[in-house]
Amino acid sequence: QNNPLVLGPPNIRTYLGAPLVSRDGYRIGTLCALYAEVTPINDIWKEHLTALAAIVVDELELRVALADAEAAASAAAESESRFRDIAEASGEWIWETDADHRFTYISDRNASSLFPRSRLIGLKRWELPPFRNDRSQFEVHRETLSRHEPFRRFEYDYVDNNGRRQYRQTSGNPVFDRDGNFKGYRGTTTDITDQVEGIEDLKAATAAAEQANIAKSEFLANMSHELRTPLNAIIGFSDLMMNATPGAFTKPDYFEYTDDIRQSGHHLLKIVNDILDLSKVEAGQSELDEAPVDIPDLVRTTIRILSGQADKADLTVSTLFADNLPFLLADELKLKQILINLLANAIKFTPSGGMITISAENTADTEVLIKVSDTGIGIAPEDIDKVLAPFEQVDSSLSRRYDGTGLGLPLAASFVELHGGSLKIVSDVGAGTTVEIRFPAARALLTEAWAADKGLSPDQAMRG
Repeated sequence: QNNPLVLGPPNIRTYLGAPLVSRDGYRIGTLCALYAEVTPINDIWKEHLTALAAIVVDELELRVALADAEAAASAAAESESRFRDIAEASGEWIWETDADHRFTYISDRNASSLFPRSRLIGLKRWELPPFRNDRSQFEVHRETLSRHEPFRRFEYDYVDNNGRRQYRQTSGNPVFDRDGNFKGYRGTTTDITDQVEGIEDLKAATAAAEQANIAKSEFLANMSHELRTPLNAIIGFSDLMMNATPGAFTKPDYFEYTDDIRQSGHHLLKIVNDILDLSKVEAGQSELDEAPVDIPDLVRTTIRILSGQADKADLTVSTLFADNLPFLLADELKLKQILINLLANAIKFTPSGGMITISAENTADTEVLIKVSDTGIGIAPEDIDKVLAPFEQVDSSLSRRYDGTGLGLPLAASFVELHGGSLKIVSDVGAGTTVEIRFPAARALLTEAWAADKGLSPDQAMRG
């Protein structure tokens, strides 16, 4: 009688209640029916209120279940997102296959222009386009899959649309249901192209360094022969002259001794100069002293310098120059050294009675092209790169037929490259050799323009 809801608003006079009990027996509360008048309560009202209470419990439990499901879905989505972020950051591709090893899922990161998702799903790995003609690299891997065993770091490769070879590494675990039936595989794939290329580059660099060390060792061994020969001549003939009797210097033999000493000294100086010049080029310290160079005049000077060697070898040296050949903006001393080295090589490797031709012309691209051709013994195509490498020689034995340091061609090529040009060898064994040196069009100075700048008449500048 002291209930405030009875004494005051809403002035309850009749109260009817049904308990709210969950399916697992927990009491949630009470569903109430309140009346402001005294009303008789019958069994039908009780049944209706009890049924309504059951509906309310069902609705409450459904809402709780939906809330739990949404929370679970949200947590699952957050977990999947976190997993994907980690996978993306680690460079992993996520995939899943069915019991027949066909892809049923591929992560976004695995899609590419070469492997779009639509072409991956439903295919086995070895059925992908790059492997259809050759599946041999998957033979052992397929045996592992047939046994439903885990696999780790299986590597395969293919060529992409840009012609670059790609390398992949994949790992996977088999998936079984509660009854132990095999359902497929889940795993990840990693792009290891950069690592593989890095290892290959390191191997190539190591091999190149080892080869360079071998070449330098052989070069030093050969140099002992090349240096000792002129030094022995200088020392030997000097000893003879020092021990000569008074008046002996008037004999013809002693004039020959003096000439032998002079020639040996020049030969020794050339060897030392070649080594020093090549060292400067490799160190990036060689510079050009550029000026307009008259190519025919320089060629003729070169031939005069080596004419004695050519005559002694019974060789014919000829020239062929194009009309209106431009001057060449070049370092005249280095250009002369290039021509001397090439002509000396041609003389050395051309048998008696052979021919050597030095020509110069303008190409269609206005480049300046100089060729030194001979009818000599030639070079095997597989040895051409070797003769152009510093410290390399085709025949490095001390008993080789042709003496020399092997620096002439590498030094000539280096000097040509300093001018922005290129050196090319065209040769074959027994078919002679042609060395082509090209200088860029920017170094070709038109005769008339250069002559006008120097105040010369066209007739003075033109060469036939």
